[in-house]
Amino acid sequence: MFARAVRAVARRPVAVLVVVGALAVVAAVFALRLEPSASTDTLVDRSSSSFKATESFKRSFGDDAVVVLIKGDLERTLLTSDLANVVKLEGCLSGNVPAKSTLDSSGKVVAIGRDRLPPECTGLAKAKPVKVVYGPGTFINTAAERINQGIVEQSSAAQQRIKQAQNAARQLAKAKGLP
Repeated sequence: MFARAVRAVARRPVAVLVVVGALAVVAAVFALRLEPSASTDTLVDRSSSSFKATESFKRSFGDDAVVVLIKGDLERTLLTSDLANVVKLEGCLSGNVPAKSTLDSSGKVVAIGRDRLPPECTGLAKAKPVKVVYGPGTFINTAAERINQGIVEQSSAAQQRIKQAQNAARQLAKAKGLP
């Protein structure tokens, strides 16, 4: 079947080129009409729980995203003290000012620790225009908290098993008349 198709193309190469060219033009016209979409239903099925949860989140918090680009080497930004600056930026953008902040005489936050904050951070804290901020600092802090929580839970479970083993050993020793 493939050999017949090749013979047909070889007998009429101009006609085949015209058909292929026309198909390419039609495909290009349709391709130019495509619009990119980042909507949730392009990633997950509309009937899935993930889609429904995302839509519920959008209804609660809105869908007007603001993207802030931080230029630089990703490893340097996330694996050095620069991460603290990213976390501070996320806190500033969200309007969340940490408790360990320095206030001026009018009550404006001017510094977190030793770092001075721009006045825009205080303005965002007062206006509360942002519902939620997600960024690499938030992600890394959340991941670290969850990992720490897992370690504490595992340690607690191990302590519980140790206590159970101690009690069992005491009972066994008592049953055998040992001190």
